[in-house]
Formats: sequence, structure tokens, C-alpha cells
Amino acid sequence: MKLTELLERPDVKDFIEENIYADPSNLALKFRGKTNFDLVPVLDYLQLLQKAKVKLPTWYTNRCLLEKRSFEQCSSEITATMKQEFKGENLLDLTCGLGVDSHAFASFFSKVTSIELNTDLAEMVRINASKLGLSNLNVKNVDCIKFIKNSQDRPDLIFIDPDRRLGDKRVLDVRKFSPDLFKVLEWAEKMNTKVLVKLSPMFEIEEGYKMFENIECSYIHSVGNEIKEVLYLIHPGKTENSSTERTISIYRKGKISRFNFGEEINLELPFTETKNFLFEPDVAFYKAHRLKQLFPLFFSEKDSGWTGEGGYFLSDTIPVEFPGSMFRIVETMPYHPEKIKRWLKEKGIKQAWISKKYLQGKAEVYYSALGIKEGGEYRIFLSKMSNKVQVYCCLPI
Repeated sequence: MKLTELLERPDVKDFIEENIYADPSNLALKFRGKTNFDLVPVLDYLQLLQKAKVKLPTWYTNRCLLEKRSFEQCSSEITATMKQEFKGENLLDLTCGLGVDSHAFASFFSKVTSIELNTDLAEMVRINASKLGLSNLNVKNVDCIKFIKNSQDRPDLIFIDPDRRLGDKRVLDVRKFSPDLFKVLEWAEKMNTKVLVKLSPMFEIEEGYKMFENIECSYIHSVGNEIKEVLYLIHPGKTENSSTERTISIYRKGKISRFNFGEEINLELPFTETKNFLFEPDVAFYKAHRLKQLFPLFFSEKDSGWTGEGGYFLSDTIPVEFPGSMFRIVETMPYHPEKIKRWLKEKGIKQAWISKKYLQGKAEVYYSALGIKEGGEYRIFLSKMSNKVQVYCCLPI
């Protein structure tokens, strides 16, 4: 029996609801040989459903169908929703998978066509669309490259999230991704339409400008101070040079904040060593190389500055809704390990978290040098300024 048919059986549905909070490994022992259905795939689904409560809460609520590999690789519901800045009439998703991004786009576009080669997965996406009340999502069970070769319909936007694995191995070369990105870009140029390419959160943003032409904007999505997505909006065949415009979207405290930056500007920010508060921007600003452009949005040079290479901001005032972490500075001192170790001992600080952006050496070396262990409420920031390392011992605000 197909998984889609198995999970729609009334007795299987009842079993899942009765055991929705139970440990699947315990259920495997308790019900082995005692059910009228294949227990293993049902428990595999139950385990995924329990994980979906956090990753895909709407899907959990509606008991959507899930498949292990595609579930592990799919966007979270939050990151899928962060693509809401893309709107239009017709979107073509060439790499549907479980369909999380397709379902999100269906709320922003009048029509979404999703391509999925795996027959069972395509059927799951159709069933889930019905469970989620979406009538404008059309799923096609075909090879996406064959589909575009035979298609004459021009979408407003093409979305592609290529598979970055060959078997169990991770692929780093964009030319080896599947489907072939450059064949998609060739077709998009003929159709005079834009392509939104999603890549790994580990992908270095500058590399995209070396690999792709005609980039209109790059996008970095961060959730909980963790990079979740790197995307490029490409308009193949456009005669202008690629723009280094960057959009940073940050999800924190239940809402999305967006920051749009143009070309990188070499602003001369004031250096300072002593202020009352330290601010660590969200990781997305480091990823985008747009720290200096962030500063004037929240700080004034009269009472604020930055720490130089560490990329931290210092100020005597606390800005409203700063996109990052905020700390009260307890002590500032040059990096002399023995002196700092004595100070920490005097204050009874045995644990702290050390941040050392752009400084060489492993973090373990600094923990050992300062005689402390990882953990606790204190944060120790190390930042290089004018060829010397400055230390900021802080507590979160």
C-alpha cells in the first residue's frame, strides 16, 4: 500500500491522534504485531509530524503528509514566509520537493506551478494543498528540464532550489547541482523572465557574483540569529552589470524586519573603546558585509562608535529594535590574559561565552588562556583595534 493511502486510513488516523505525543520508539515495542496496518511507516510519519510542530506548525495542525528526506531538506514555515516580498501573477517552482516554498508562494502569487519528478512526493504535495485550502497550486509530475523545453508559458518568476547532493555526498560546485542551473537560466533568458535561486546558508555571498551574471539583488534570511537562506534574483540577458544590492530579512520576536542596502560604502566610522553598551548585529549583516551601512540607521557618531575589526557597536544609549543582541559592558581592558584571568577570579566568574570574530586561533585557546569554561551568563567579546586586541566583558540586557 502506498504511504499516501496508508496515512488516509481511518484506523491509522485514529492511531496517530491517540499517540500524537508518545515516543515512537516506545510505540514500536508496545504495538509490534498488534496492528492491522504496517506499523513502521506510520511511526516514521508520526516522528516527522512531531518535529513538524516546530518546523511546520500549520502543516502539523492540518496533519499534512510528510516524507523523511524532503522534510529534512525543506524550508521551515518561517523561512518560506520570508519570501513574501516576491509577488505576482504566475510563479514556476522547478524544485517542489515537499512543497513548503510552493505553498508559501501560493499566498503571494495568483497561480503557482510546481514541478516534482518523484511521483509519490508530487501526490503528497497535491493532497497537502487540499488540506491547507490552496486551490491555485498546480503540481506537475515531470522532469523540470524537459518541462521548460516544451513550455511556452512565461512565468513572472522562476524559483529553483537545486539539490546540492550527489547520493550522500555534498556538492560544492554550482555546475554540478541538480537540476542544471545554467540550462534554467538559458531558458529564462529566452522567456525574458527572472529567476530566484536559493543556495545553501553556508554559501559565501560574494561567490554568487563570480558565478552568475545579471544579478539584481541578493537576499539573506536569518532566523534566531542563524542564517537560513541565501538567494539571488537573476535577470538573464539584462544588459546592465550585476547590482550588489542586498536585502537582509531577519525574523525575531515574532516579526520580520527587512533592510535594503545598495553598493558597499566605505564609511569611516568612529572608533571607540569605552561606552556603556555593546551591540552585536545579527549574523546576516556580517554575511552581507553591510555592517557599516547598518550603523547610521541606529546610532549617532556623537555618542556611539564601533570596535573596528570585530564589528561590534558601542554606545551610551540603547536604540529601539536594534537587529541583534544587546549587552551592558561590565569591564573593558586590553587583552593581557594573566591580568584578565586575575580580574575574572576576583569577580568570581568561572564561566563565560567568548566571541572573537575575525581573530585567529580556536576559541578553546582563549578559554584556556583566561582560565574559564564555556557557559554562564557573561559574554566576553574580543575585537582587534589599531593592531591591539580589546576585551569587553558584558552581561545581556
